[in-house]
Amino acid sequence: MQPPAVDSSLPATSPASRSIVSAPSRAELLVDEAIQKLRALKSVSADLLMEVEMLEQSFRLRGSYLRAEGNRVLLDLRLEGLPEAVGSMRQVCDGQTLWDIQQVLDGFYYGKTDVARVLEKLNQPGLEPEIRDRFMVELGFAGPETLLVSLRKSIGFDTVLEVELNGRPAYLVRGVWRDRAALTGGDPNLLPPVGPLPPYVPSVVNLWLDRDSGWPLKLDMEGKLPSLLEATENPATLDVATGKNRRLPAKRPNFKPSRLVLNYLNIQVNLDIDPNRFAYQVPANERNRVEDRTEFYLTSIDQVIQAQAGLRKFQEQQRQADTREGSTPPP
Repeated sequence: MQPPAVDSSLPATSPASRSIVSAPSRAELLVDEAIQKLRALKSVSADLLMEVEMLEQSFRLRGSYLRAEGNRVLLDLRLEGLPEAVGSMRQVCDGQTLWDIQQVLDGFYYGKTDVARVLEKLNQPGLEPEIRDRFMVELGFAGPETLLVSLRKSIGFDTVLEVELNGRPAYLVRGVWRDRAALTGGDPNLLPPVGPLPPYVPSVVNLWLDRDSGWPLKLDMEGKLPSLLEATENPATLDVATGKNRRLPAKRPNFKPSRLVLNYLNIQVNLDIDPNRFAYQVPANERNRVEDRTEFYLTSIDQVIQAQAGLRKFQEQQRQADTREGSTPPP
C-alpha cells in the first residue's frame, strides 16, 4: 500500500491550449445521478459475486457488503475457483477502528487503523477532495459510489436502454474505455497510445443501474477481439514452392478476451443494521502480530499536503510570471 500519487501536471496557461470539453451524454448524466443517490443512502446490505476470466485463468470472488452511518463498514470476500489458492479478506470498522484481515493459504495478516485520527487529518484544510477520496479507497471505505466515480472518469458512456434485471427496473448504460493512463498508472510503455486496446484489457462496458436507488446491479467488462483489419499481420515467411517470401493473412488471436462480471444481489437500502455486526476482536493468540497502520496514513497525508502546497506555490509563481510577461509593452 502506497500513498496516493499527487498529480503534478500544470494547467494550460493559454485558452487556446485548453481542450474543448463536450457536454455529457444522457448515459453519463444517469451515472452522475446514481453517484449522488448512493452518497445519500444511510445504510445498505448486499451480497456480491465477481467472476473473472483473464489470461486463461478463471476465478470468483464471493462475499457480502454492509454499510451504516458513522463510518461503519463490513466487507467480506473469499476466493473461489483456483484449486491451489486459498484466500479471503475482511474489512470491518465500528466507526473507531478499522480492521483488515487477510488470509493467503495458511497465513493470516492483521492490520488496524485508528479511523478517528485519520479522518480528522483528511478533513483539515489544504487537502483536495480528490486526494481525500483516494485515501478513503485505500482505507477501505470506498463503496459502489466510488466504483461509479472511477467508471465515470474512465469510460465514455454513450448508450442508454431501459430494461429489467432480476425483476428490478434498471437503466443499462454502455460505453468503452477512454482513459488509457488509468489502465497503465501513467506508464506509456504498457499500452500503445492509439489504436484498439488488447483483448486482455476489459474495455467494453455494460452497467446496469437500479432506477430508484442508483445502485449498480451489475457491471460487465469485456475485452474486444480485433477485427481482421485491425489484427496484426503475420511476419513474412519463405514459400518453399516459389523461393520467395510471402506474408500470410492476418489472424485474430486464438484466445478468449478477458471478462469481469460483478453482480450485487439481495440489495436492501436504508434499513436498520445491528451495530454488533461491525464489532471485531483479534484472536488472543494473534494479537502480537497486528500491524498498526495509523502512523503510515497520517505521514502519507502530511506528505501529500506538503506536495500540494508546493505545487500551488509553483503554479502561483508561474501565473505571476505570465502576468508580468503579458503586461510588458512591445518595443
